[in-house]
Amino acid sequence: MNKSDLIKKKICVEFYKLITKQGYNQTSMRQLSEECKMSLGHIGFYFGKKEDIMISICKIQLAKAYNVINECQDIPDEKLLKLLIYLIFTFYMVDRRNIVYRLVSDMSSNNEFLKWRTCVICEYLQEAYREYGIYINCKELSNVCSFFMHGMYGYIHEEYTCGNTVDYKKGFMLFIKTLLVHFDSAQCNRYIEKSLQLFERLNKEKLVSQLELELG
Repeated sequence: MNKSDLIKKKICVEFYKLITKQGYNQTSMRQLSEECKMSLGHIGFYFGKKEDIMISICKIQLAKAYNVINECQDIPDEKLLKLLIYLIFTFYMVDRRNIVYRLVSDMSSNNEFLKWRTCVICEYLQEAYREYGIYINCKELSNVCSFFMHGMYGYIHEEYTCGNTVDYKKGFMLFIKTLLVHFDSAQCNRYIEKSLQLFERLNKEKLVSQLELELG
């Protein structure tokens, strides 16, 4: 790892410590500067704003989660199933870890972050649909994914604000049909049931560990 990567890693680690301790919205770049013992200008050279750091962290966590899913021999090599299992995992983490619950709630009004998340989901879903010979207009698919992402984050934020617990299975089932709009109802239900069954057989402890940040 070169010097630049080491500095980025340090910034991400310190930022992650701050947001898990006090929340994303309560964390400032100035606080991060103090924790990193770097000037704001130095941090700004690598990350222009908080969203850039958060996205960098999420990219790493996303890749690690998919690695665990890909390694599971029980899961067929189908992009759609792997995407659905990752989305169940997102709800599962909200259900089981208050830190994640709060962070997702914090990000529910961050349009730049949600735009990035929408693009990621859209790309995965497009590839998944192509496996079934379904080609969808990019704009239409982007709108579907945006509706899904804003709805999911908004729902979690509302539940968090009200002090409610999110049932990960119900939360997943509540929103997932939005993404599978181009499947008929029976086919959609089959994929929902199959992905839930596969998730139950997954090594959840290993999946959970993906959110314990290790940037090495």
